[in-house]
Amino acid sequence: MKGISTKTLLEFFTDEERAKEISKLFLEVERRKEKLFVSRYTLLELVYLLEKVLHLDRDRVYNIVKTLMEDKLFKIEGLKDMERALEIYKQEKKDFLEALKEVEYSRSGVREEY
Repeated sequence: MKGISTKTLLEFFTDEERAKEISKLFLEVERRKEKLFVSRYTLLELVYLLEKVLHLDRDRVYNIVKTLMEDKLFKIEGLKDMERALEIYKQEKKDFLEALKEVEYSRSGVREEY
C-alpha cells in the first residue's frame, strides 16, 4: 500500500488540470485492487489548507473530507475517530484539530484539558 500526500489531495480537489493526471493514478490503483493510505495528519493538513489558505467554507470542506472518507480507494487512519471529529467540526463549529482532540480524549477517558 502506498500513502497519498496532502499536496496530491489538494491538487486533486483544486487544480482541474492536475486532477486529470491524479484521476489516472486513482484508476490505476483501483485496477490493481489496492488502496491509498491517508494518515490522520494528512487529513488535518488538508482541512487546514482548504479552510485557512483557500478560504473554503465549512460545508464545502466537510463535503470534500466526507467524500474522501467514504471512497473505498482510500484507507483512512483512525477512520471512526476521524468521522466523529468531522461531525463535531460540522455540527458544533469547532476547529477540526480541536474536534479530533475531543474524540481522542473521550475515547481515552480524559474529562478536560488544562
